[in-house]
Amino acid sequence: MRGRVALDVNGELFDVMRSSPCPYASRGRYVLGARWDGALPAIQHLNCLAQGLVEEAAKPRQQRADAVVAVSQHDNAGMTYQQLCRALFMCLVGLHNRDPLATGDLVGDLSESLDSWDFTFRAVAYFVPVFSSIYDTDHPRRSDVPDTSFFLFQPEYAFRRFNISGESPRRRALSDQVLSRFAAGGRIYPIESVYRLAKSISVY
Repeated sequence: MRGRVALDVNGELFDVMRSSPCPYASRGRYVLGARWDGALPAIQHLNCLAQGLVEEAAKPRQQRADAVVAVSQHDNAGMTYQQLCRALFMCLVGLHNRDPLATGDLVGDLSESLDSWDFTFRAVAYFVPVFSSIYDTDHPRRSDVPDTSFFLFQPEYAFRRFNISGESPRRRALSDQVLSRFAAGGRIYPIESVYRLAKSISVY
Protein backbone atom coordinates (compact mmCIF):
# COMPACT_ATOMS: atom_id res chain seq x y z
CA MET A 1 0.00 0.00 0.00
CA ARG A 2 1.52 3.32 -1.07
CA GLY A 3 0.74 5.91 1.60
CA ARG A 4 -2.16 5.93 4.01
CA VAL A 5 -5.73 6.61 2.94
CA ALA A 6 -7.21 9.53 4.85
CA LEU A 7 -10.73 9.08 6.19
CA ASP A 8 -12.44 12.43 5.66
CA VAL A 9 -15.46 14.02 7.29
CA ASN A 10 -17.82 12.48 4.73
CA GLY A 11 -16.45 8.97 5.21
CA GLU A 12 -17.99 6.07 7.07
CA LEU A 13 -15.78 6.49 10.14
CA PHE A 14 -17.01 10.01 10.60
CA ASP A 15 -20.58 8.75 10.68
CA VAL A 16 -19.43 7.04 13.87
CA MET A 17 -17.44 10.00 15.14
CA ARG A 18 -20.24 12.52 14.56
CA SER A 19 -22.69 10.37 16.49
CA SER A 20 -20.33 10.06 19.46
CA PRO A 21 -21.08 12.21 22.53
CA CYS A 22 -17.33 12.87 22.76
CA PRO A 23 -16.72 16.50 21.66
CA TYR A 24 -13.24 15.64 20.35
CA ALA A 25 -14.20 12.72 18.13
CA SER A 26 -15.26 14.61 15.00
CA ARG A 27 -12.25 16.94 15.26
CA GLY A 28 -9.74 14.13 14.95
CA ARG A 29 -7.58 13.25 11.96
CA TYR A 30 -7.83 9.60 10.90
CA VAL A 31 -6.03 7.41 8.39
CA LEU A 32 -6.80 3.90 7.21
CA GLY A 33 -4.21 1.38 8.34
CA ALA A 34 -5.92 -1.83 7.17
CA ARG A 35 -9.27 -3.10 5.94
CA TRP A 36 -10.48 -6.68 5.66
CA ASP A 37 -13.62 -8.62 4.88
CA GLY A 38 -14.82 -10.90 7.65
CA ALA A 39 -14.30 -11.01 11.38
CA LEU A 40 -10.57 -11.68 11.63
CA PRO A 41 -7.49 -10.06 10.08
CA ALA A 42 -4.96 -12.04 8.06
CA ILE A 43 -1.17 -11.69 7.98
CA GLN A 44 -1.22 -9.11 5.20
CA HIS A 45 -3.66 -6.93 7.12
CA LEU A 46 -1.47 -6.99 10.22
CA ASN A 47 1.54 -6.11 8.07
CA CYS A 48 -0.35 -3.11 6.64
CA LEU A 49 -1.49 -1.99 10.09
CA ALA A 50 2.05 -2.18 11.46
CA GLN A 51 3.37 -0.21 8.51
CA GLY A 52 0.67 2.41 8.99
CA LEU A 53 1.64 2.95 12.62
CA VAL A 54 5.31 3.25 11.67
CA GLU A 55 4.56 5.77 8.92
CA GLU A 56 2.40 7.99 11.11
CA ALA A 57 4.84 8.04 14.02
CA ALA A 58 7.64 9.07 11.62
CA LYS A 59 5.78 12.14 10.31
CA PRO A 60 6.38 15.64 11.65
CA ARG A 61 4.20 16.22 14.72
CA GLN A 62 1.81 18.62 12.99
CA GLN A 63 1.12 16.10 10.20
CA ARG A 64 0.43 13.03 12.32
CA ALA A 65 -3.01 11.45 12.43
CA ASP A 66 -4.87 11.20 15.73
CA ALA A 67 -5.65 7.55 15.01
CA VAL A 68 -4.69 4.80 12.59
CA VAL A 69 -7.83 2.79 11.89
CA ALA A 70 -8.30 -0.89 11.10
CA VAL A 71 -11.69 -1.75 9.60
CA SER A 72 -13.43 -5.12 9.67
CA GLN A 73 -16.40 -5.53 7.32
CA HIS A 74 -18.56 -8.44 8.36
CA ASP A 75 -22.06 -9.84 8.55
CA ASN A 76 -23.55 -8.77 11.87
CA ALA A 77 -25.65 -11.92 12.01
CA GLY A 78 -22.54 -14.07 12.12
CA MET A 79 -20.35 -11.78 14.23
CA THR A 80 -20.05 -12.40 17.97
CA TYR A 81 -18.48 -10.48 20.84
CA GLN A 82 -15.97 -13.30 21.15
CA GLN A 83 -14.90 -12.82 17.53
CA LEU A 84 -14.62 -9.07 18.05
CA CYS A 85 -12.39 -9.65 21.07
CA ARG A 86 -10.37 -12.19 19.14
CA ALA A 87 -9.87 -9.74 16.26
CA LEU A 88 -8.58 -7.09 18.66
CA PHE A 89 -6.34 -9.66 20.35
CA MET A 90 -4.95 -10.76 16.99
CA CYS A 91 -4.18 -7.14 16.11
CA LEU A 92 -2.36 -6.52 19.39
CA VAL A 93 -0.40 -9.77 19.31
CA GLY A 94 0.37 -9.34 15.61
CA LEU A 95 1.75 -5.85 16.18
CA HIS A 96 3.70 -6.99 19.24
CA ASN A 97 5.30 -9.74 17.17
CA ARG A 98 6.28 -7.15 14.52
CA ASP A 99 7.80 -4.75 17.04
CA PRO A 100 11.61 -4.97 17.14
CA LEU A 101 11.55 -3.11 20.47
CA ALA A 102 9.13 -5.53 22.14
CA THR A 103 10.34 -7.84 24.86
CA GLY A 104 8.68 -10.84 26.47
CA ASP A 105 5.20 -12.18 25.86
CA LEU A 106 2.36 -9.69 25.35
CA VAL A 107 -0.04 -11.52 27.69
CA GLY A 108 2.04 -14.00 29.66
CA ASP A 109 4.11 -11.29 31.34
CA LEU A 110 1.10 -9.34 32.66
CA SER A 111 0.39 -9.48 36.38
CA GLU A 112 -3.05 -10.72 37.46
CA SER A 113 -3.26 -7.77 39.87
CA LEU A 114 -2.54 -5.22 37.15
CA ASP A 115 -4.62 -2.04 37.54
CA SER A 116 -3.55 -0.43 34.28
CA TRP A 117 -1.71 -1.40 31.14
CA ASP A 118 -0.49 0.36 28.04
CA PHE A 119 -0.20 -1.25 24.66
CA THR A 120 2.98 0.00 23.05
CA PHE A 121 4.34 -0.35 19.53
CA ARG A 122 7.76 0.99 18.59
CA ALA A 123 7.91 2.70 22.01
CA VAL A 124 4.65 4.62 21.42
CA ALA A 125 1.74 3.99 23.81
CA TYR A 126 -1.71 3.54 22.24
CA PHE A 127 -5.28 3.65 23.46
CA VAL A 128 -7.28 1.17 21.34
CA PRO A 129 -11.06 1.62 21.45
CA VAL A 130 -13.28 -0.52 19.22
CA PHE A 131 -16.49 0.82 17.67
CA SER A 132 -18.83 -1.81 16.25
CA SER A 133 -22.30 -2.28 14.85
CA ILE A 134 -22.70 -5.45 16.94
CA TYR A 135 -22.89 -3.45 20.17
CA ASP A 136 -26.30 -2.66 21.66
CA THR A 137 -27.76 0.76 20.91
CA ASP A 138 -26.97 2.08 24.40
CA HIS A 139 -23.34 0.95 24.33
CA PRO A 140 -20.82 3.87 24.36
CA ARG A 141 -18.91 2.26 21.48
CA ARG A 142 -21.93 1.54 19.32
CA SER A 143 -21.41 2.17 15.60
CA ASP A 144 -24.40 2.74 13.34
CA VAL A 145 -22.39 1.86 10.24
CA PRO A 146 -23.90 -1.56 9.44
CA ASP A 147 -21.79 -4.72 9.37
CA THR A 148 -18.60 -2.88 10.31
CA SER A 149 -16.17 -2.67 13.23
CA PHE A 150 -13.51 0.02 13.66
CA PHE A 151 -10.31 -0.51 15.67
CA LEU A 152 -8.77 2.86 16.48
CA PHE A 153 -5.10 2.98 17.40
CA GLN A 154 -4.83 6.35 19.12
CA PRO A 155 -1.25 7.33 20.06
CA GLU A 156 -0.66 8.98 23.40
CA TYR A 157 0.73 12.10 21.73
CA ALA A 158 -2.60 12.70 19.94
CA PHE A 159 -4.32 13.48 23.24
CA ARG A 160 -1.88 16.31 23.88
CA ARG A 161 -3.14 18.09 20.76
CA PHE A 162 -6.53 18.50 22.43
CA ASN A 163 -4.97 19.27 25.84
CA ILE A 164 -6.59 16.16 27.33
CA SER A 165 -3.48 14.15 28.06
CA GLY A 166 -2.66 12.81 31.49
CA GLU A 167 -0.26 15.74 31.86
CA SER A 168 -3.06 18.29 31.70
CA PRO A 169 -4.16 19.64 35.12
CA ARG A 170 -7.72 19.83 33.76
CA ARG A 171 -7.85 16.25 32.47
CA ARG A 172 -10.09 14.92 35.25
CA ALA A 173 -12.55 17.81 34.86
CA LEU A 174 -12.60 17.36 31.09
CA SER A 175 -13.11 13.63 31.54
CA ASP A 176 -16.09 14.25 33.82
CA GLN A 177 -17.63 16.58 31.23
CA VAL A 178 -17.28 14.02 28.46
CA LEU A 179 -18.69 11.22 30.61
CA SER A 180 -21.67 13.43 31.49
CA ARG A 181 -22.38 13.88 27.79
CA PHE A 182 -22.32 10.11 27.30
CA ALA A 183 -24.73 9.64 30.21
CA ALA A 184 -27.07 12.34 28.89
CA GLY A 185 -27.19 10.46 25.59
CA GLY A 186 -28.15 7.22 27.33
CA ARG A 187 -24.72 5.65 26.96
CA ILE A 188 -23.17 5.03 30.36
CA TYR A 189 -19.39 4.86 30.19
CA PRO A 190 -17.57 2.41 32.53
CA ILE A 191 -16.00 5.27 34.45
CA GLU A 192 -13.98 3.36 37.05
CA SER A 193 -12.21 1.20 34.51
CA VAL A 194 -11.49 4.29 32.44
CA TYR A 195 -9.90 6.08 35.38
CA ARG A 196 -7.77 3.04 36.17
CA LEU A 197 -6.46 3.06 32.61
CA ALA A 198 -5.99 6.83 32.72
CA LYS A 199 -3.35 6.52 35.43
CA SER A 200 -0.78 5.85 32.76
CA ILE A 201 -2.28 6.88 29.41
CA SER A 202 -4.37 9.78 28.25
CA VAL A 203 -7.94 8.51 27.97
CA TYR A 204 -11.32 9.78 29.02
